[in-house]
Amino acid sequence: MADVRSALPVRTLPGVVPLDLGRRAPAAFAAEWTDFGRPFTAAHPGYAWIKPALLPVLVPQSTADALYRATQQALAAVGAVVRRRMRRQPADTLRALGYDPAQTAWLSGLAETIELESTSAFARADFVLGAEGARLVELNVGPTVGGLGILDRYAEAFDATVARLEPAWAGRLRTDRPGEAWARCLHRFASATATPGRPVRMALVVADDERAVPHPYEAAHFLRAEGIEAQVVPVGDVRFDGAVDLVYGCFTFDQFTDERHRAFTDSALAAQAAGGPSYLSAPLFTLLGNKKTLAWAAEELPAQVAETDDADAGALDRARAHPERYVLKPALGYGGKGVVIGATATREQWHAALESARHAPAAYVLQRYVPPVPLRMPTPSVPTGYDIGIGCIVFGGEPAGLLVRHVAGGSAGPINVAQGATFGGACVLPDDEVATWINGGTP
Repeated sequence: MADVRSALPVRTLPGVVPLDLGRRAPAAFAAEWTDFGRPFTAAHPGYAWIKPALLPVLVPQSTADALYRATQQALAAVGAVVRRRMRRQPADTLRALGYDPAQTAWLSGLAETIELESTSAFARADFVLGAEGARLVELNVGPTVGGLGILDRYAEAFDATVARLEPAWAGRLRTDRPGEAWARCLHRFASATATPGRPVRMALVVADDERAVPHPYEAAHFLRAEGIEAQVVPVGDVRFDGAVDLVYGCFTFDQFTDERHRAFTDSALAAQAAGGPSYLSAPLFTLLGNKKTLAWAAEELPAQVAETDDADAGALDRARAHPERYVLKPALGYGGKGVVIGATATREQWHAALESARHAPAAYVLQRYVPPVPLRMPTPSVPTGYDIGIGCIVFGGEPAGLLVRHVAGGSAGPINVAQGATFGGACVLPDDEVATWINGGTP
């Protein structure tokens, strides 16, 4: 039976096009597609559910520059509005962002000693490719931004694939390796405590229930190639006695509701204040990644950011009347959890979600829905439409890579790996080379 998705309407969006390595040798491409995931699962069993795919896209340099520029502008705008509000009314600001009383008290105390600027050093902005181009729908700020390690593994596997299928392109068609920019950023943070002439020693601290996730292990593997002696350490095993130069807490915002993680953070910051290892990144990063900040900074955000509103009574009434225009999102959330899309939810589901928000407005935002336009990607059988999301990674203000995620076109859900999306990379090329590719030539 024909794949219905291949008949979906597809258009080329801001010059982003699929890289079809099978145009000249479909049989060899099919074999490579089948084998592409093996280096990943061999490296870490977590790749059994975080799926790589042989689906890179070609991105013109001008488009990549625009994505990075919008990411930096959004980070700056959000950082500015959060700093202004925290200076004036820290407790009120935290309550308005949806934090409970215990978190509000704890984070207020941290805000007295930590500069917010340092908390935005690790970030990823997520864009959806829609009919009007790429739209920024979410800022992920903090040390667990997706792409760490897994994109370096993807680049390694993809380079080998290109070398086998099209040796003449090897070295020209390359996907991003965030580990290089990440290492440069980490070296800057370690400069105050590291011993000259010795590799930087770093602990990637993980929660006990995240030992099965490949990101920190892959990150440690590729950071070692960049001169950083990185080790993955469970949260209960961290030492602050000179064994490391950097302590990097791989925690999500919700893990700071656990007293153990708060105690670890307090110990790490106390050790840093006493001249010990630098702690990255303090939990105030959760303020910048809170989706409400996109609503607060609306007037200062670039045009590429999807319109985001507080879930007040007026906005909820508009969303009830026009469900096709809105997405309801938890203000503090990740992985697509709790996201309800009005255009695809049933009437009952949508109304129930809006009622939940009406009773807890600080916990939600309403965002204009960006309907993804499928991009026809190559497969061993027939080209298939995929909805595409691009995550623009920035480390220490430096562009670090593009994480591409894809779900079957028309799936009508979040384009998120935690929700079943596959991931891939991007090859950023000069605009004229991408145009050559579109017109049937090769880069």
